[in-house]
Amino acid sequence: MRHYVGGGFDASGVPFPLVDPATGRTVGAVPEASRELVDRAVAAARAALRGPWAAWSPAERSRLLHRITDGIEARFEEFSAAECADTGKPRELPRRSTSRARWPISAPTRICWPGGASGPGTPRRPTARAL
Repeated sequence: MRHYVGGGFDASGVPFPLVDPATGRTVGAVPEASRELVDRAVAAARAALRGPWAAWSPAERSRLLHRITDGIEARFEEFSAAECADTGKPRELPRRSTSRARWPISAPTRICWPGGASGPGTPRRPTARAL
């Protein structure tokens, strides 16, 4: 496993064991992020918010997040096994968690901004009709 920061993978960090809490069995290892790596990740996230994402409408953002969710669902069994091993969750819980992700992803498209606008530069105070 590697960290993904600023558009690229970073394999730095001292690995620590990933233990399945349900069985106590070591199922893998993950690298610990250094303070510097976390600082880089925060800076990259802030820069991303000033990049193309900031100009996208809520509907465009929602479409992208739905495509990402589609990809997760396409590899659901693989992600589910990893999630259950990492958290000790029963196998049926990840399916419910994934299906519930769609509602908040679509929420920005259901907010009515003052004046009916929902693009960049509009005031970020939803009207009473929001959600």
